[in-house]
Amino acid sequence: MTRTDDATRNDLLSLDDVLAAAMTHEHLAINRYRWVSLRFLPFSVALSRLFEALAGEAELRLQNLTETAERLGKLEQLPAAAPPISDGQRRHFFVTDEEAAAEIMACMLAEEHAAQRFYSELRTLCALPTLDGVLGEAIEQTRLQARLLEESGTQLLQGRHAGHTEPLRCAASGYR
Repeated sequence: MTRTDDATRNDLLSLDDVLAAAMTHEHLAINRYRWVSLRFLPFSVALSRLFEALAGEAELRLQNLTETAERLGKLEQLPAAAPPISDGQRRHFFVTDEEAAAEIMACMLAEEHAAQRFYSELRTLCALPTLDGVLGEAIEQTRLQARLLEESGTQLLQGRHAGHTEPLRCAASGYR
């Protein structure tokens, strides 16, 4: 075996590692979507429901991962649910204006793009046919969810300023 082969083998993740990373990611996504759904409730019931629906999609991905882990006999080694997210550093819990709504939408869009990259990297580092379908579905779902958030954010900005063309931006505060 050559040095390159050794490096490639060392770069690949085990089945346990991939399942644990993906499940942890989905637990955090569920918490994040629910938190944002609650924050949007007084500002826009439609956006609140959108984020609740995205939490439901994350739950379905988690269920799919759990069933895959169970089928492979790996369920016992996997992490428990992530604790709920705390957002105590924010000045206002609820979204009350369009500026805050636009910032959160931009941050959630950035999170969705990061999720897509996460699953793409996981799929590349995994190289296990057993998980290829599950990870491929997650990549496609996150791509579609990013598109949905992008369209929702654009509609939000159009309502804010006619002719506004600047893209949504997430403040450097690193909203989570």
